[in-house]
Amino acid sequence: MKNLSKRVLSGLVLFSLLVLIIYAVSSIDSKIGAYAITLITLVIFWEFYQFFEKKIIGLIFLLSAIMSIILIPNANNPNIIFYLIIISCLIWALMSIRIIIFDNPKMNSIELFVLGYLLIYPAFISATFIYVNWSPSILLLIILGVSIADTSAYFVGKKLGKTQLLPNTSPGKTLEGLIGACVITPIFIALIAFFLDYQFIGFFIFGLILTPISFIGDIVFSYVKRSRHKKDSSNLIPGHGGFIDLLDGTIAVLTFFWMFALYPTGRIGEIIYENFLIYLI
Repeated sequence: MKNLSKRVLSGLVLFSLLVLIIYAVSSIDSKIGAYAITLITLVIFWEFYQFFEKKIIGLIFLLSAIMSIILIPNANNPNIIFYLIIISCLIWALMSIRIIIFDNPKMNSIELFVLGYLLIYPAFISATFIYVNWSPSILLLIILGVSIADTSAYFVGKKLGKTQLLPNTSPGKTLEGLIGACVITPIFIALIAFFLDYQFIGFFIFGLILTPISFIGDIVFSYVKRSRHKKDSSNLIPGHGGFIDLLDGTIAVLTFFWMFALYPTGRIGEIIYENFLIYLI
């Protein structure tokens, strides 16, 4: 109970800080918010660096990540970013299939290098693009949605959970908790949209898609941590561990959101814009 109280309190404090950064800071200068996203990403890469047993490979990983953050966003070739996002989505999907089928957390340093880069970096690109070119409200909704999914899965799992999904990768995950999150999250987000007089159907579908993707982010990073015999990515955040532990689901959702919201064209693109994005941009 004491650990739960610490977890909730630190979560509320961090969420309040994020709201401050997303809204208050963006009204002054959007570059400040972009710098904050960059700083958080660097901390996440540093936490991932701690997973490497061979520190020389970890150091190369960290330097590569820093150089990418500096160079690629300034490159005048959108194809680079497009292919990175595509590959990242495929990696998320393939890793989730691997984990569900085998549930045997083992990885070598090369796998860890490729996985860390192709999962974290595209999420940074997506978050920065959304913040600077679209609206901070989208980032806030993604963070809020993932928080609702995590919280509902946790409490439903604690109360009703009997069927473990991945005993070796993430022993606390239950089928009942996942189903609870898939029901509660879209309803909660749709209710927020309804009270704001938005088109709630689009937001309901958003919550419906967000929940399983958030779950994928959670189990993939749990798999990485278990393969390195670690429970948390760091101890920077009381009750949560590190930024990876707090934002694992958000990292996955950011990448897939780019694919679902930015690239659809024709009638599908119009439907997404009219029923969802128009209220946030």
